Amino acid sequence: MRDIGTRLILTPRLQLRRHRPEDAADIFSGWAGSPSIAHLLRCPPLADLREAEAVVRGWCFAYDEEPDFYRWAITLRGSSVLIGSIHLALTEGGWEPSYVISPRWQGRGYAKEALKAALAYLADAAGADRFIARRLAENDASGAVLAAAGFLRTQPPPWGQAAGCLWYRLTAEALVRDVAITLLETPSLL
Repeated sequence: MRDIGTRLILTPRLQLRRHRPEDAADIFSGWAGSPSIAHLLRCPPLADLREAEAVVRGWCFAYDEEPDFYRWAITLRGSSVLIGSIHLALTEGGWEPSYVISPRWQGRGYAKEALKAALAYLADAAGADRFIARRLAENDASGAVLAAAGFLRTQPPPWGQAAGCLWYRLTAEALVRDVAITLLETPSLL
């Protein structure tokens, strides 16, 4: 695995870019401040905009300091409209994605497109070969997103006995590759 960090990814409809400090307000109002959405993400909601700003500052710091940090802001291609976020973290079972699309933008296939693009990037550019995912059993929409990328249900790993979660696995070879991606390194676009 080559740790190459978060680079700009373009898909037919989306731009996956690094988060910026000015994203905090959209993140807080779009999903991170909502208890019902935070519940589906298996985390507590952020208390206020200041907390969101601190979180985003941490991400921005990690881009420069941690070569294995993979987190993207999901925006509409050709627009600055922030519609979600996607992150991949290395766990014992492989790279684990987490993603969120603001409720206003759900139901349009954006999570599927962003997930396939981020997984292809890690597989092709960085050499990742195994992925593992989990979702709350009540979150069927997330299950559909995982299945669209090629994930298959599996037993929970010994270290991952999380109550109410369903587990999935995927190899790089089985990744559904029906989203064209373009990688860019232009700093002004990151």
